[in-house]
Amino acid sequence: YLPKDPGEIIPWGAIVCQGNDELVHLCSPSYKSMVGIASEHPAFVGGKDRGNGSITVGVSGQVPIRVST
Repeated sequence: YLPKDPGEIIPWGAIVCQGNDELVHLCSPSYKSMVGIASEHPAFVGGKDRGNGSITVGVSGQVPIRVST
């Protein structure tokens, strides 16, 4: 689990980046430091489950990703 803003909705398969606030956010021009993919079924889970204040992130292997055109 990585900490996130409880009010931010991050869909599964989205690329997430580390913010200066030490939370993960959807990657954007403001957040460029990629940490992984929001994963509903990661192979390994560590950290603390904080409900809406955390999210599981896949960092290696095959992780489904959202793609838009």
